[in-house]
Amino acid sequence: MSGPTRSSARGTLALLAIAVISCRGARAPDGGGGIEAARSAGQRSNDGENIGRWLLAEMVSKDGDVAKAREARARLEKDGTLGRIASHIQTEKTLQFVFDQAQKHA
Repeated sequence: MSGPTRSSARGTLALLAIAVISCRGARAPDGGGGIEAARSAGQRSNDGENIGRWLLAEMVSKDGDVAKAREARARLEKDGTLGRIASHIQTEKTLQFVFDQAQKHA
C-alpha cells in the first residue's frame, strides 16, 4: 500500500477506533470476542456500532479479510454512519483549534 490508499486506510482506522472507543457502555458482540463474533454480529446487524466493530476487527485482526472489510465499510458509507463519524471528528478538531487559539490570546 502506498500514497492515498495507505492514508485512506489509516484515516478509516483512526475514525473507527475513535468511534468504538467513544461508545461508552457499548456491548461486545454476542458470543464473546474475536473476529468471528464481530463478523457475525456485524453482518446480521443494521446498527452502526456493530458494523463499525466488525470493520475494525477485519482491519486489525490477523485473521481479518480485506473483502469483508470493504463490505463493512460500504455498509457504513451507505447508511451515512461513516460520514457522521468523520463530521463529528472534524467538528471536534475545529472546536479544539478554536479553544487553543482563544487560550493563547486570553
